[in-house]
Amino acid sequence: MPCSECKQSGHNIRTCPTRRDATPCLTRPRPVRIEFIGGPIPFLPKKKTCNRAEKVSSNTWLIPDAVLTSCERQAVQSGEGRQIPKKFRDLLYASTEYKKYMSSSTGKPIRRGSNAKNWRINGAFICQSLHKADNIYQTLGKRVWCDDRAKAGGGPANTWPNTVPPENRCGISPTNFSGAQCLRSITASGKSTCLCTQHFKGL
Repeated sequence: MPCSECKQSGHNIRTCPTRRDATPCLTRPRPVRIEFIGGPIPFLPKKKTCNRAEKVSSNTWLIPDAVLTSCERQAVQSGEGRQIPKKFRDLLYASTEYKKYMSSSTGKPIRRGSNAKNWRINGAFICQSLHKADNIYQTLGKRVWCDDRAKAGGGPANTWPNTVPPENRCGISPTNFSGAQCLRSITASGKSTCLCTQHFKGL
């Protein structure tokens, strides 16, 4: 039976050489079906994450994986506490590979910028090596933050400092988050019930 795409025999529409996405049937990934008591469920593709372990090094990377690993190791071994992330960044900027591909017209290295904006074009990283460098930088920063929290006695960060006078505070106690009285102030809409906006709207 001839192909319905090009009307030639010897293949079908899925393996037609005139199609742009033509791939042999045997190499095309097939959906996996797992049988459960309730019936078969379709295979769900793996979630795309920013995990640094999922970035496989290749010869097309602007900055080789060995350079990134070396910079990270040297920064951690420096033992300068809060300066470790900055040390990694400075070592990366000073590397020959970074200077070769990521230098401005004046010869100075292009810095990472806020949220790695200088390493991206239209929101996407210029190269996976820069994406991995950003992962390493953020990991080192989080490690420093966790160490600081542990030295300070641990516990969740206090993002709601108690600056509201007790008589003007929301009357909900204890809250689900902290187990203490709500730290928000009473709003005009919740004045009759002594509640903040969040708890007044939740009634």
